[in-house]
Amino acid sequence: MKKLAFAMIAVMVALITGCATGPKPTLRCNYEVGQEDVLTYKSSTSYKTWIEMPKKDPSTPDTRTTTRELVLNRKVTEVAEDGTATMLVSYQKADLGLEIDVRDASNANKKDARKKSSKTYANEGDKFKTDFPGEPKLVGKTFTVKISPSTKVLEVQGLDALLKELKLTEDSEGIVPEFVSEKFIKEMLECNFVTYASDETAANIADYLSKGEDVKTYDKIIQTPNSMIKGQALMNKYSVDSIEAVNNDQLINIGTAVEVLYQPQDGIEEQVPDNFMQKVIKDNSEMNELTVIGDCQFMGLSGRPVKWSYDIDCMLILDGAKVKMGGGDNAKKKKAEPGSEGYMYTKTTITNSCEYKIVK
Repeated sequence: MKKLAFAMIAVMVALITGCATGPKPTLRCNYEVGQEDVLTYKSSTSYKTWIEMPKKDPSTPDTRTTTRELVLNRKVTEVAEDGTATMLVSYQKADLGLEIDVRDASNANKKDARKKSSKTYANEGDKFKTDFPGEPKLVGKTFTVKISPSTKVLEVQGLDALLKELKLTEDSEGIVPEFVSEKFIKEMLECNFVTYASDETAANIADYLSKGEDVKTYDKIIQTPNSMIKGQALMNKYSVDSIEAVNNDQLINIGTAVEVLYQPQDGIEEQVPDNFMQKVIKDNSEMNELTVIGDCQFMGLSGRPVKWSYDIDCMLILDGAKVKMGGGDNAKKKKAEPGSEGYMYTKTTITNSCEYKIVK
């Protein structure tokens, strides 16, 4: 009876600690010829700017929001000995929306006059609508990638032929040129929380939950994802939050935290705004807020990504005294008192996500 009791306790401990015999979950993809999934990538970037002057009501915020949604079908056609897969990728949906609401500077007679615009590029199935002249249809077009078990895109093939088919060149600018660029393709296909895990970390990911906070995380220094975020780079910190049994598999849940790095980093350049006014705002502002919330999931036994997402909120505050924002008599002074010229607030909000639906 005692032997049976001890055996039951041993089994319970093994199940709780994850030390039971059997395959271990890993953060690496197990590609097989014939595998197929549908990837839905969504992103939204919004800028909101307003001014607060002494003894005056805050100005109506100026806003600019760009949204993107792409749906890609991926089929594994070949797998090399090292696990690298060749995938045929086709566009099933390509959407972009642009919403602008700003003060109408041309209408000086009306203080609160606004200029609003809304433009859309939408292509799904046989449906196609664009408010952007010269943008071609993209749905049904294909390219090929070689992608490692860590989801790192090693090579993109067929882009020259695709550009030619779309009657575009490498120097073309616009929506479709962005959607077929190698940089954007990598952004959609690579799962950073998988890519940034070393082979050792990926193989022993289940052990992270039982070894304490000091080894529960792994990190990676990256370029800031937006030019309006102050700092030289970001350190992404990934934490293994839980591993749970789901449909004969093990679902790995990983969270994300971020630390801003202000010192130069080898091989990483700080992003500089293309827009002159945005550059003035960034250079003269203090970053009052930067919050990042990330959520990532991966099936550790079958080796297939489930989803990843992150939300970023960044607030810059510009003291108008630095740039003589108030004008008038104060602008003639050599040095204005802090806050006497009011403050300009710029909030950048970014949401990016990707979800995977298994076809076979």
